[in-house]
Amino acid sequence: MKRFIALFGAAVLTVLAVPAHADFQVSGKFMYENLPIDINGFQSPHPSAPVRLVDVRVIDNTTSASLATGATDNNGNFSFTVTDASVRDIAILALTQSGAIANLNHYVTEWATTAVHAYQGILVAGHDPNTAIDMGTVVMHFRAGAEAFNLYDSVLDASDFIASMQAGTRPTGVRIRYTLDSNPDVAYYNGIVNIGGNFGYDDTICMHEFGHFVQSAYGAFSDNPGGGHYIGDSAQDPRLSFGEGWPTFFGSSARSFVGTNHPQVYLNSTGDSTTGQYSFSYDLELYGPGGAANEQAVQACLWDIADGNATADNSPGTDDEPGYQMDRTDLEVWSFTRTYLSQPPFSGNLTYEDFHDLWLANVVPSQATELGQVEKNLHGIEYLDDAYENDDSFGSPGTYHTFEDIGMARTTHHTTWPNLDEDWVRIQGLAGIAYQVETNTMRDGADPVLEIQNSVGAVVGTNDNQTDPGAGSFNRFEFLRAIASYTPATTQDLYVRLRRSTAATWGVVSKYGNWNLRIRTTSVPATYPNITTNPSFTYFVSLAQNTQSNANLIVTNTGTVDALVYNLVEASGPIGWVSETPLTDTVSPNGGTKTSVLTFDATGLSVGAYVDSLEVHSNDPNLPIKYLTLNLTVTPGLVAVNDGQAARATWLGENSPNPFNPLTTIRFSVKQAGQVSLVVYDVRGREVRRLVDGVREAGEHSVAWNGVDGVGRAVSSGIYFYRLSADQKAITRKMVMTK
Repeated sequence: MKRFIALFGAAVLTVLAVPAHADFQVSGKFMYENLPIDINGFQSPHPSAPVRLVDVRVIDNTTSASLATGATDNNGNFSFTVTDASVRDIAILALTQSGAIANLNHYVTEWATTAVHAYQGILVAGHDPNTAIDMGTVVMHFRAGAEAFNLYDSVLDASDFIASMQAGTRPTGVRIRYTLDSNPDVAYYNGIVNIGGNFGYDDTICMHEFGHFVQSAYGAFSDNPGGGHYIGDSAQDPRLSFGEGWPTFFGSSARSFVGTNHPQVYLNSTGDSTTGQYSFSYDLELYGPGGAANEQAVQACLWDIADGNATADNSPGTDDEPGYQMDRTDLEVWSFTRTYLSQPPFSGNLTYEDFHDLWLANVVPSQATELGQVEKNLHGIEYLDDAYENDDSFGSPGTYHTFEDIGMARTTHHTTWPNLDEDWVRIQGLAGIAYQVETNTMRDGADPVLEIQNSVGAVVGTNDNQTDPGAGSFNRFEFLRAIASYTPATTQDLYVRLRRSTAATWGVVSKYGNWNLRIRTTSVPATYPNITTNPSFTYFVSLAQNTQSNANLIVTNTGTVDALVYNLVEASGPIGWVSETPLTDTVSPNGGTKTSVLTFDATGLSVGAYVDSLEVHSNDPNLPIKYLTLNLTVTPGLVAVNDGQAARATWLGENSPNPFNPLTTIRFSVKQAGQVSLVVYDVRGREVRRLVDGVREAGEHSVAWNGVDGVGRAVSSGIYFYRLSADQKAITRKMVMTK
């Protein structure tokens, strides 16, 4: 009978002193059930893997006294001699320690004590000391003793990876603390690799925590402040994101070195070996923008430096393509890290930006272009000028926020690059209107401070941090947003100055960073123009082919003093099926109204649905642009709009333009008259807009989509699919909306 021995303390490992009157040989093989990992969790089948380089102990099963100790080889085999002269019950144990292996000495202990985990392979009752014992092959299984040995093997893999870069020398004396079902969902490093009970097969978690040991043992190249943190958080302390991202990158590199399938996958399981049962996972080849304050982005960026076509990751990604390939060796990255990130010579707050700067300054060739492509385009790390340079002084602001920009609360994107970079923005400040200036969407460890200056350069508003970030908070650095307000007494130009904060503790963590700037009105006196319209948002018009119809747009000014001036703009350019009269007008205050007539015209249009937008531009500071959605449905009329020839086939054409913003046209043809639907879906398969849904004649048709959903809301940029269903066929194509 095999058994798992949870506690095997030092007290029971003393050698039993007996006369050496007989020798016998013990041999056998220890294996454990392995659980392969991919993005969907643990995979079947579960092959057996060798229990490598662990102590094997022969004991008196009655007294637990040790009779002899040997070790398994790299294939899990063992064979050694036992000196004994007594008939006794013999047990053969595998221990999660490597005392018999020179220069290794790793061990896995029970969570609450220093007792080493052991697994009984065989029990021989009444053994004759003159008889050899061949145990055969013993396989440890999931939730039956294998977890501790899997963790040991993971650390051994990582140690072999280090040895490959350290002249064959493995790290020694690593302790892993683990017990099945003890503290099930925790993992941390505090001089010991602590692994909770659910994570006994989570090699990626074990190697991550072992990576913290490596950071400590090979040059202290981490300024990780510790504390709670969240995988996927893009606004945390960049010292933490590098301190946590590097160990996970190390684990992926080690798994790649030993030939593990899918080394680029990180898995956090639930302790269930069933495929599909896991807490979360991600693939470095697929991980997108996060910025240097995101530990996943840091991990993926480091991975991409050494990744290339030859990397056996079973998941070729964009970083393998020309323009992104760096394809540096593990030894190059390791040697650079130990040489330039250890302390000394480096000192300060170690973040990914320090890795970046030191790499460019010391590595030949640095592949600066490729590194910049990997950082910015793949992982959203913006170590580059923003779009508004040069904008570094009061006298040369690079950005002018217009009246409409402010009224619509539009954002501009800014970076602190290079070090000590400043950004200046100018606005027209109207008397009595309260303006709020805000930085948000903090990335790459951004900590900006802002000032509002009046037309002669006097500071009239300033703010560093919105509030103090609390330890362990999600989106921690979002608390470093700067928000300031000012209400000018007279109409004048105002200037916004943005620069990196130098306030301790946060401002000194990183040199760079990026954020969005938003300037908006928060209070407008009633004297200014204020626009309302009837209808408020949407027109729905149905016309037979080759007919026309008029609809009114009533514009009202509820401001108390100033007149409202408005003009109508067709958002996507000239719309062939609508016209407006007049295009511009002036509306008196205190409830004055004016009417523009919209003429919808279905002349020459095919049967179908047409959608576009009309913008009402005005001098209302609160709402300088008001959007109206125009929906025209054209139904069959008395005059046919096609040439009477039946279409040869049913087809769906490419939309044009593609990509588009925000209007595109889709052409299609149906072979015979009948029910037709043309529907837009998002990438999750949810219906966004039904463009056609009804009977259509045979022939070619076209329909426009202006990027709004079924209730008139503008959709976000991204990939969409459109599907034609007609003539018992379904055809789907892809389109891309950009903003």
